[in-house]
Amino acid sequence: MPVPPPAPVWKPVAANLFLGVFALIPLYFVSWLVTHLLPMDCRSFEEMGAPGIENCDYTTLDHYPVVLGGLVVFGGLLILLTLLVDVAVPMWRRRSPGPWLAWTPLIAVPYLVFYLLTAGWGGPGS
Repeated sequence: MPVPPPAPVWKPVAANLFLGVFALIPLYFVSWLVTHLLPMDCRSFEEMGAPGIENCDYTTLDHYPVVLGGLVVFGGLLILLTLLVDVAVPMWRRRSPGPWLAWTPLIAVPYLVFYLLTAGWGGPGS
């Protein structure tokens, strides 16, 4: 059976950029956890009144389980979609997944553009 010609370059580029739009959700969750939860001194509501703990936010403690759960769900879906699009589909079409996997870093591009466009924006009137 003859080997099919390689896929045009725009197909893996477009597919990985599209996956990057979906990746906005788990990547935002990761950045929220790093910027909000990690700098805090406490990890539970019981620690809020303890002596020596100054950097403790009730809202962050209240939201982080939801954010962590969303990261697990949407991050898992992103990994499954990436495996499906970049590995399974090319192999099903009897093509090498190498060119598709080479363009996988493009998944982060939409988030980086979003981050750069919103960096330093403190809201209305700032």
